Amino acid sequence: MFFGTATNLVVSAKGGQTHKALVAKLLAAAKGEGLKYGIIIRQLDDSAVTATPELSRREMYQAASTADLDLPPPASLVYKVYADGREELVRGAQLGEIPIRSWKDVIAAGKTQTVYNFLASPQSYLADKFGGGADDGAVPSTGIESSITTPDLLFKEMDITPITVKRAEPAVPSPIDKK
Repeated sequence: MFFGTATNLVVSAKGGQTHKALVAKLLAAAKGEGLKYGIIIRQLDDSAVTATPELSRREMYQAASTADLDLPPPASLVYKVYADGREELVRGAQLGEIPIRSWKDVIAAGKTQTVYNFLASPQSYLADKFGGGADDGAVPSTGIESSITTPDLLFKEMDITPITVKRAEPAVPSPIDKK
């Protein structure tokens, strides 16, 4: 299955806010919804670059068996942000569908632009992960050179679901766990 993509996408906003102000708005919105924290997504996985997965092939198959190929790739840097400013790394997060109407519910945007350059694959995210890659000695070389330039965006609502993988227990327990 092949997918279309924008090769150069530039998102801009007037009256951007500082990062500190965006986090304050995020926490205020979370509190208004009765939540203990807000979520910041800093990066999505780029399968053309990360063909060497942190998961074994068995674990990837397990994750892929429930994956929806119409969704964005998994988020690789996700944080829970608490009212005291503490950030906690979240593993295994997948954005849900992002319908075009979500853009009308952007609460705020940042002042500075971030440029994200990537190699847009002509095939699905999982095909890159399973179809070889750096772990098999191949370097991904097909795709469309693409770039997204955007300020930080604060959406009113975004669906995030966990990617659940039953990790194999290590054969040798960690020496840190032994006391």
